[in-house]
Amino acid sequence: MWSSYDRQSKVDSATGEFINWEANDDGLNPQYIRKEGENEVLAEMEGPGAIVRIWSASPADGKVKIYIDGTQEPVVDLAFIDYFKPSIPAFDFSELVYETNARGFNNYVPITYQESLKIVAEPGWGQY
Repeated sequence: MWSSYDRQSKVDSATGEFINWEANDDGLNPQYIRKEGENEVLAEMEGPGAIVRIWSASPADGKVKIYIDGTQEPVVDLAFIDYFKPSIPAFDFSELVYETNARGFNNYVPITYQESLKIVAEPGWGQY
């Protein structure tokens, strides 16, 4: 699983003790793996898998790009806010792509990959 959770929350593997479990700074401090120029690498996985949910409380107009299986060109290249609208036919499913009453944005359209996945966000993409 990849998430914007506060990385200060941990479980001590030796004792099983919860450490800083109350930490709640997710999305407010950088929650990316690394920067590539001005862009933030939000997730990077090797091996087969699937994105099963994309969520945000504050998506914005900066682009978020999804690279699958080592492609040089992104398979999805949209303003992050457009991930939560029927901006492309693949996201045109109101049961899977919607805004909640609490202003949370969800996208449950599965995006599968066989070898690798990389998600890169440009400045102004939003938060979480």
